[in-house]
Amino acid sequence: MRYADLHLHTTNSDGILSPQELIDEARSAGIQALAITDHNKLLLDFEELKEQNPDMNLVRGVEITALHEFSTGKKTEIHIVGLLFKEIESMVSFLGKNHSDGRKRVTASLKRLKEDCKEAVGTYEDIQKMFPGERIGRMQLAKAMVAWGITKNVTDSFDIYIGDYGKRLAWVENPVKFASIQQVVDAIKEAKGISVLAHPLSYKLNDEEFQELIECFKSVGGHALEAVYLKYDSIERAFLENVAKEKGFLVSCGTDYHGNFEGEELKGHFSIEYFLEIEKLQNRLYPEE
Repeated sequence: MRYADLHLHTTNSDGILSPQELIDEARSAGIQALAITDHNKLLLDFEELKEQNPDMNLVRGVEITALHEFSTGKKTEIHIVGLLFKEIESMVSFLGKNHSDGRKRVTASLKRLKEDCKEAVGTYEDIQKMFPGERIGRMQLAKAMVAWGITKNVTDSFDIYIGDYGKRLAWVENPVKFASIQQVVDAIKEAKGISVLAHPLSYKLNDEEFQELIECFKSVGGHALEAVYLKYDSIERAFLENVAKEKGFLVSCGTDYHGNFEGEELKGHFSIEYFLEIEKLQNRLYPEE
């Protein structure tokens, strides 16, 4: 059995493994096709990594943040994975305008932790010293909170304080006004790629909002749903696969793995057939000239 994982993160955004370390771990886990999908940022040495790992099917990818306003006026950040895109310059240009300012957001969260939560915190510069050479974002803040004794682990840092979907005691809105779902899907199409609605059940939506999101993604020409997602149980996966079938989407698969910072293992053994179907669609939509 051959396996694929089409949603993975590295130190290029908020993961803890370098791209090569992640590839090595995927190889050890029996994964043959993998997409490194860092947040709003491309892997600049992608071609070099492909040459250095000829036994692996390394898929070009990115996870792009969109801001969607529902008919009720509610605004929610939505994540869309782009896969197999070819026109790199157009994607670089788009992402350059759709990138989070980590310093502003982390600094604002530190202020909330100190003033609203009465926690003893360090400064942004303190976090930089803890993680030299890394882009400072919420993952680094979460680890710093553990080091400062505010939380027991990174999961608690997100679930209680700074995550989008937990208690949000020190959560702050991202200072960047992200593109719309339409604009993100259009950018992926312009780059001759396939767009995947990432973890569709993870946005804390009611039934009406969920249906509205699915219809929006369909209306703008989205290609696939990430129905086979590691954190979803068999009932949730079956539900999403049925939605995909009804709406004419392909099914994508992924773990959303950020590294084994808390003993987490790369264990998304998903059939490579999910990737092969997506690859077939990409070849059909954008045949080589």
